Amino acid sequence: MLTLEGILRKAGEDTKDVILRKVLDLSLETMIIIDGNSLIHRAFHALPLLSNSKGIITNAAYGFTNMLLKVLKDEQPGLVAVAFDKGKITFRNSMYEQYKGTRKATPDELRPQFLIVKDILRAMRIPYFECEGYEADDLIGTITTQAEAWVSMYSF
Repeated sequence: MLTLEGILRKAGEDTKDVILRKVLDLSLETMIIIDGNSLIHRAFHALPLLSNSKGIITNAAYGFTNMLLKVLKDEQPGLVAVAFDKGKITFRNSMYEQYKGTRKATPDELRPQFLIVKDILRAMRIPYFECEGYEADDLIGTITTQAEAWVSMYSF
């Protein structure tokens, strides 16, 4: 079973401490958790292929970063995190063999940009999560459900 504790354990101690402090800070009004895969794909298909001076394609990373900065500016959340899918096989595949069976492969130009986005998130000190066998949606659901319970538990 996926739990917040399991996700945090995989995130490492530094990230865990930051998240727990923020989740338990009762002055938080807004928590935003972004589906990283969805936003990267959206950016990739919305922009023409762009590259840096070294020829590395960066259109998805550029679009992702612009959308992230806009959300941060407009919403000013107390906590932000990004969730990513990890691997192609999830627990859903054992339940339904054809799960996402007709989905096209990730374009070669997009694949390396996931690492670029994760580097950007690290530089911005924004935690991101991924857990083998689960999709970003699963992580988002788990984190929000348990964060809501924690905030309720610590409300006075």
